[in-house]
Amino acid sequence: MEKVENSRERPQESSSQPGEPRAGFTVIDKRPWAERLDAEATEGLEEAAIEEPRYPSFVEELLEKLQEKDRKLKEFMASYKEEAKRENEEFRRRLTKEMERRLDTAKVDLIRRFLDVLDNLDRALAHAASQGFPEGTASKKGLESPGQAGTPSDAGPLLMGVESVRDQFLGVLRDLGVQRLLRCGQAFTPETDEALQVTPVDEAEKDNLVLEEIQPGYALNDKLIRPAMVKVGRFFQG
Repeated sequence: MEKVENSRERPQESSSQPGEPRAGFTVIDKRPWAERLDAEATEGLEEAAIEEPRYPSFVEELLEKLQEKDRKLKEFMASYKEEAKRENEEFRRRLTKEMERRLDTAKVDLIRRFLDVLDNLDRALAHAASQGFPEGTASKKGLESPGQAGTPSDAGPLLMGVESVRDQFLGVLRDLGVQRLLRCGQAFTPETDEALQVTPVDEAEKDNLVLEEIQPGYALNDKLIRPAMVKVGRFFQG
């Protein structure tokens, strides 16, 4: 009995020498069904790694609400940008229109002041015509008869200069878009004419016709800036 116990307590001797690595081996199962099971297990692990993490139901509900609010916020921002762009364009159009209106108003006010100067030139030429110097021929008379100082012929060159200034003035106004209204012989219209005098006429054809322009009217780009002061004929059946 003692021999048996001694033999159990004695450690087994290794067949390998000290310092040498122990021999190992790997078992590979070549059975088809085993390989299939290994492949399915590998795919399952890969799919589990790719799948999104699962959250509790209330967390998923909160995430869906968050995504919905984020989508609505993006839509609101896009619509806000479009609305702001339209409002800016509309503001620029209104501002441009207002500036053009103010510029036209200032232009009309300035032209009206110049029209008073033009009226004085016309009155000077009309007075010269009443003194024997018809408009457009005064300068010729002065050149043909250079008489003594103080005679009407001496005013010829001066009247020629006044006519030149008046014509130049009219040319500048035309370049600015100002047109003179030719109302004499036309039917009286309250939109363009202002009757200062009504004169009886013997012919029915002259009824309500403009017989004379006391002060000419003007328009700027087809917009009336000053009506014509006229004398209107009126036919009375007797």
